[in-house]
Amino acid sequence: MLSTLSTAEKERNLGCRAAAGKLFEVRLLLCSLLLATSLALGACQRAAAPSSLLLLTDLSGALESCPCDASSPGGLERWTAAAKAAGLGRATTALVVGGNTFFAADANRRPGLLPQQALRAAAIGEFLQRAQPVAILPGPADLAPAAASLPALAMARRLPMVWHGATQSTFTLGGIRMAVVGLEPQADWEILRRRAQAVRAQGAQLVVALLADSDAFFASAPPEAFADLPEVNVVVQAGLAPGADANARVMGTTLLGAAGARATALGQLQLQP
Repeated sequence: MLSTLSTAEKERNLGCRAAAGKLFEVRLLLCSLLLATSLALGACQRAAAPSSLLLLTDLSGALESCPCDASSPGGLERWTAAAKAAGLGRATTALVVGGNTFFAADANRRPGLLPQQALRAAAIGEFLQRAQPVAILPGPADLAPAAASLPALAMARRLPMVWHGATQSTFTLGGIRMAVVGLEPQADWEILRRRAQAVRAQGAQLVVALLADSDAFFASAPPEAFADLPEVNVVVQAGLAPGADANARVMGTTLLGAAGARATALGQLQLQP
């Protein structure tokens, strides 16, 4: 099942002007893994674009779907199959990861499960090393005391974390100079504006803001405030509370959307020069 995260009659394409004066389109798609893998793969393949930024948010230490229900969505194996069908591993595709990734939100409240969660985190680190993302923004649970081993794991796996001063990742995808700006928990609008302006000054043609804790970020100002922040083209919302509005919308020239949780969906940001 493939649903376009957009607000126009069919698809909302966001036109962004590159430095060279050319236009390119941005579309944010969500491939749900609720159906059988083969059906989801077919949908993802049909939606493939010349270049794509794949999105994995709020994995929360989930390696597999619920063992008590074989038909339940999620699981890294199923997600990886869908991502490969959408281009993961190709030169025209990049992966961005954000939100609680290695640890679940309740990791600190369940100390008896810490050894098991540490093993899960190590397995996720191995998976991400193979997937080769361009940026990983940890969520609040990944920064909690229960996740004290994460810095060593990230260093051992050479994971491209955007944290502790390294808050951005720049790369070229499909001929477009892109920047992913990470917004850690407690980051505010002014921090985002400064970081977006900085990567623009360095030549970024398209800026993606990745929020680690969307609920906390929007507590200071509503999503409509992005209408006054033209430096940011796309906002990927991680850290949404259950039941929060995850529908994509356009605010001014900025596209906001979510990419699911616990590997139940594959977000795909398509770039069409």
